[in-house]
Amino acid sequence: MSAPRPASSDRHAVRCRITFGAALFVFAVVAAWLVVGHHLPELARLGIPIMEPRFADARTISGASVSLAQGFDPLVHNPGDHLGRPMNYPRTWLLLAHLGLGPQHTDWLALAFEFVFGLGLLTLLPLARTPRTVALLIAALFSPVVWLGVERANNDLPVFGLVAIGAWLVTRHPRWAAGCLLSAGLLKLFPIFALPGHLVSGPRRTLRLAGVTAALFAVWVWWTRADLPLIRAGTYHWNRISYGIDQITTSLAGRGLPALPLLLASIGVLVAAVLSGLRRRARMRLASTPSPAALAAFRCGAGVHIGSFCLGSNFDYRLVFLLLTLPQLVHWTQHGTRRSRRWAGSLLVVTMVLLWSMTWRSWLVPWCGEGPGLIVDELCSWWLVLGLAVALVLALPDSLVPRSWRGQLALDGEAVVTAWPPSPAFAAAGAGRRRDTGA
Repeated sequence: MSAPRPASSDRHAVRCRITFGAALFVFAVVAAWLVVGHHLPELARLGIPIMEPRFADARTISGASVSLAQGFDPLVHNPGDHLGRPMNYPRTWLLLAHLGLGPQHTDWLALAFEFVFGLGLLTLLPLARTPRTVALLIAALFSPVVWLGVERANNDLPVFGLVAIGAWLVTRHPRWAAGCLLSAGLLKLFPIFALPGHLVSGPRRTLRLAGVTAALFAVWVWWTRADLPLIRAGTYHWNRISYGIDQITTSLAGRGLPALPLLLASIGVLVAAVLSGLRRRARMRLASTPSPAALAAFRCGAGVHIGSFCLGSNFDYRLVFLLLTLPQLVHWTQHGTRRSRRWAGSLLVVTMVLLWSMTWRSWLVPWCGEGPGLIVDELCSWWLVLGLAVALVLALPDSLVPRSWRGQLALDGEAVVTAWPPSPAFAAAGAGRRRDTGA
């Protein structure tokens, strides 16, 4: 007897994954051509500011051994870097210097970064289940923010790989997932904001692992607390290719306006968005998902973006973490009420606008200068972070919120269509279900 033929939907998903797999292969070939063939300056066509010599950010790490040999602290004075920039990363990276990594190994370090980044991209392959998801993932994969990270050989690339692998493992091997998240946090601090992706409904041991991960990270931060001001002082800011909560504050303060009230107002807007999400969370939860892995990836990517936004200014290569949010956002554009689909669709639109911002803004400069493009970029940045903040609150599992906030009961892995914002009928149905279940 012949084996049963796969369902039409399964064959459709397989074709989508093959398409995205082919795109990953093309990306790897193009990246190899740019790196091995020394063609990275070609990326300037996308509006990416090129630095010489290449792999500028990796040189901050590979040059630390020279600084240590001369008796300097690389976080304070780093003559081993070709621009004399202090190493604005945790001292975890100095282990490489103690193992013999030097400036002559910069190319190998860059290739290692890009290899781990590629492993993280492979975890998106199972999530490429629809043509729309594939199209948006490909558009994001070849966007300027990704190529900026490759051109700089910034260590956000391997950190993305660890966070993505952790999101993929969280429903399969929670302990390995926790190890990936903790490792990423020890390398760059901000990845700890991916913790919401590790707080899933299900076994209590998963929640315990997340708590242990957070506690270990907190202990490490306290132990290295003296380095935090050095890391912040050594971090450069350039509004042209950056995002963050202090972008508006810095720009307007330069025009004579008081900085503190502007920053407090920005914080107030974010807090208001979270409170709005909590109010809606009492009536429903965004549980509809194509797979538990897609929802975990969304929580990780949204958490990292919101957390890094709140820390201050970040260079745009950190927007690469938005790739993790795309499969779940696409699903929400296809399930729910018309209003909820439009809301999710708007988040996808502004995500693409931000990922390609360097390119379209470079086209506008000859016509109207940099100002209008930067304003649009900043408005999109705020729309995205506020929308993701509300979505992240609504997507929290029931086990993490008080019973009175649990709204419509549903499991993370079920494709339950929930509306955002909920209609009165939907809210009433959810309340009735809570009474019936005694929740």
